[in-house]
Amino acid sequence: MGSDLVLGAAIDGGYYLIGLSRFIPELFTEISWGSAQVFSQTVAVAQSLNLTTAYLPPLADVDRPEDLPIWEQIQKEC
Repeated sequence: MGSDLVLGAAIDGGYYLIGLSRFIPELFTEISWGSAQVFSQTVAVAQSLNLTTAYLPPLADVDRPEDLPIWEQIQKEC
């Protein structure tokens, strides 16, 4: 059986991907959105709900236009 939650940590403290086996609204409340604590707060909520969680490798995400050079560099390396 799969996990209840799949999270991909972003290097800025958020996450670039969240996958759920069902809608779990508690994962989206009481989170300091836009802060470096988003990932850790989400993990804490998941643990308090006893959710099985799978983690993907950390990656950079694109939140703002100034984040785009990160992805341009990654494309050059591929």
